[in-house]
Amino acid sequence: MTPIYNIMINKLPLFVLITLICFSFNIYAVEKLSCEDLEDSANVLDDIADGFHAASDIIREDDPLDRALREVLDALHLIAASEGESYLSGNVYSLETAWENMNSDHFASSLEGVIDSLDHLLERDCY
Repeated sequence: MTPIYNIMINKLPLFVLITLICFSFNIYAVEKLSCEDLEDSANVLDDIADGFHAASDIIREDDPLDRALREVLDALHLIAASEGESYLSGNVYSLETAWENMNSDHFASSLEGVIDSLDHLLERDCY
């Protein structure tokens, strides 16, 4: 396996964590995440971003990485909807476009945008 797959497959439980964080509240209630959950999500995304920066592999359709990234996107869409912040939603949309295009370079840079958006929310609401 190439480095990105080793990193990402080792992080699969973290993808599940993000999803569980998002599903831990009622989607219809559209509650914002707690500061702790927001910080945990940002930290997990930092780990994922580190994996992307450490490798130059491409995303291949329907491989384990591709499926795991779909889970991350689903969770991030829920977070963006619950937070109601347009800059976060825009960054998540950019991330999804990169995923759809199987463009790992664009995915990595868009992921940084999502992380920056979460950091902004943390600074504004939690610190």
